[in-house]
Amino acid sequence: MDINFELVVGFLEQNIIDILGVDLKPGVIKLLPGGIKHIRKKRLTYFEDYINKVPEIIKTPDYVGTNPKYANSVEYVKKYTDNILVAVRLECFTTLCVVTLYDITDSKIATMIEHGRIIEFTDGDS
Repeated sequence: MDINFELVVGFLEQNIIDILGVDLKPGVIKLLPGGIKHIRKKRLTYFEDYINKVPEIIKTPDYVGTNPKYANSVEYVKKYTDNILVAVRLECFTTLCVVTLYDITDSKIATMIEHGRIIEFTDGDS
């Protein structure tokens, strides 16, 4: 994958904003060269298997949530062979960007649900 250009990989929908109560506006989500470089360097095991699935993860997540460390964030989790989390943040106050992608365990999902960090999401949640 060429890392010298940006890719539109999804759209932050109003229903996700409403469900999570985040202070964001609907808009395109981009995968920028810095995000690709970070994922390739820090998450190489998952890069090859899941980087092309980012649009699917954003469009049809099994869970959505926020990261309490980042006010302008949305996390999308999808269960495959691995449970994959895609983190999106508002960068430079203008662009929603994928900042990382990594695997999480079933027990981590359970803990995140218990603490209200993520919630189960279905297409009927709109």
